[in-house]
Amino acid sequence: MTSEDLFDEILARLWQVRLEVGDAAFRAAAGAALVAIGRVVLEEAEKRAKNGRTGEVIRFPLSRVIHSMSDGGS
Repeated sequence: MTSEDLFDEILARLWQVRLEVGDAAFRAAAGAALVAIGRVVLEEAEKRAKNGRTGEVIRFPLSRVIHSMSDGGS
């Protein structure tokens, strides 16, 4: 499975959750997916830092997304 195929699969599953289970479950699943992405990115960044690799730090605005999801998106 290519990266593009995996991306499409993730989006399709999230959309299917929304259609079949409802918006609340969709928002919970999407939030959990974002947390998982953030954890993997952080883990990779820490590995690179331990290996002495330097690079640009990219802000990952996860807390803002989760906060907006928890207050109903307003």
